[in-house]
Amino acid sequence: MNLQEIKKAIADGKKVYWSNTSYEVIKDKIDQYFIECTNGSAIGLTWQDGTTLNGEEKDFFIGENQDNLNQIPEFTISLKSKLKPSERIQVKRSSEVADLAKKCFDADQIEWVESFVVIALSESNRVLGFYKISTGGTTQTICDPRVIFQFALLSNSSKIILAHNHPSGSLKPSRADEEMTQKLKTAGYILNIKVVEHVIVSSEEGYYSFADEGML
Repeated sequence: MNLQEIKKAIADGKKVYWSNTSYEVIKDKIDQYFIECTNGSAIGLTWQDGTTLNGEEKDFFIGENQDNLNQIPEFTISLKSKLKPSERIQVKRSSEVADLAKKCFDADQIEWVESFVVIALSESNRVLGFYKISTGGTTQTICDPRVIFQFALLSNSSKIILAHNHPSGSLKPSRADEEMTQKLKTAGYILNIKVVEHVIVSSEEGYYSFADEGML
């Protein structure tokens, strides 16, 4: 940046930095104290206290302080609900879980494709919400533990319910279903988030409960 570009950038309210120190050129301190060096490619900046910085045009840039270029972004997490804790649905039996789980699936797709849903619970088994993890093909869907527990952590849940549908109508779990259930149970134990149930549902009556079958 040449002298005129620096002056214009500061006048426009942009941040200008000197790369050698990542020092911000602050308008109130420096605007009236620019001195262009005789060689034409270097610029000297003089502060009111007599401090002087000298650098070439390439040393000045507009943007963020170089010390912050690799700064990790700060995220804000909030949890908002229109319901009071006492107004949330409470589930106590597997039949209630199955009825609730069916409502989380698209009625027009439950016989077409397989989907996986996670329901977040409070310590008192109040329903905090649900999240559809994935939708796959007619016989399987992807179940990513990282996504499941990301939802569980962000929803501030103490327990989770797993649910998926079988488009075929069969409620018998596959070997992959059983292995994934145990994998998620172990992951939940480490995170102190208990996997209390895993139900398989279909468009027909009935359901399969891993908890009732002693698999959780």
